[in-house]
Amino acid sequence: MEPNSNVVTAVESLDEPPFIKPAYWRGATVLLAEDDDIWRIVVAMILRKNGFNVLEAADGNAALKMYQSAGNTIDVVLSDILMPGINGVELAGMNFEHRFLPFVICTAVNDPFMAMDALHHGVQDYLVKPVEEHLLINVVVGALARHRFYQETKENPAFDGNQDRIIIKPRLDEITRAHLWLFRKLAPLNLSNRDKTFVYAVYEFLMNAHEHGCLGLGEQRKAELILSDDYAEELIKREREAQRGRIEVCISLLPDKVAVTIEDDGIGFDFERYLNISEEALVERLKRPSGRGIAIASRYFDSVFYGNGGCRVTLVKRLGLPYVPRPE
Repeated sequence: MEPNSNVVTAVESLDEPPFIKPAYWRGATVLLAEDDDIWRIVVAMILRKNGFNVLEAADGNAALKMYQSAGNTIDVVLSDILMPGINGVELAGMNFEHRFLPFVICTAVNDPFMAMDALHHGVQDYLVKPVEEHLLINVVVGALARHRFYQETKENPAFDGNQDRIIIKPRLDEITRAHLWLFRKLAPLNLSNRDKTFVYAVYEFLMNAHEHGCLGLGEQRKAELILSDDYAEELIKREREAQRGRIEVCISLLPDKVAVTIEDDGIGFDFERYLNISEEALVERLKRPSGRGIAIASRYFDSVFYGNGGCRVTLVKRLGLPYVPRPE
């Protein structure tokens, strides 16, 4: 029997995934926007001690000029909210519209409305001052690691049809491969960067299938590991110990929508707890190192359907323009 050409099994790799560790990001550049001189000096010192390059801006207007002039040399933005000139949320909005760099808010303003406003501008990390050094570094590294998944492949292979799937092993580099595979499958749609946001959001569901579904790493334990600086090591250990397990990703392109289904071999989870979370609870979770990814990512889709006890999720996104298949 001939193998199904539409099923791609990625090659298993046991290599350590370095991009979830702070050491991988040594030399990365942080745009630090902060009008409090003392706090800016302290944070810049912490970042530099951990190997980051830092561009310091004392207000929003200076930060915007640096953002515009530094081009692709900036890797992540760490910004206060209330500053002279444009504020941090406005800066995040410009970033969301243009480059979509990882963006971390660090502010003394513990306001749920501002936090939700930032969330709507692509911000997934909201720290309230004062913040301890290890948490600050881990949040910045987490934002950079997420963005690494978001990077589009330079390749543009021919489209293989309007439905396809990929089967991967529970390995972090395989999650990256599956995410890039989705981008390639969507290439014929010629989506704008803003329209591609829903593809970025798929990352959270892929990571949930990987960490929780295949490796059994739950929300509370993940938060403890991040706070103790042991997350990367534990993930590597669990990947190496995993004897079985797989994740299947399917994509369907319909005339006016895209549907992505992700299914893992895990035991499932209480997905209602995350899909029905209130805005107040979500704001509180923005201040934690984990536990809000699914709640945030689900907002980028028109429909989210869970099945098989939480082991399978179908994500549906309506498109502004209908997709017209290429002629045979």
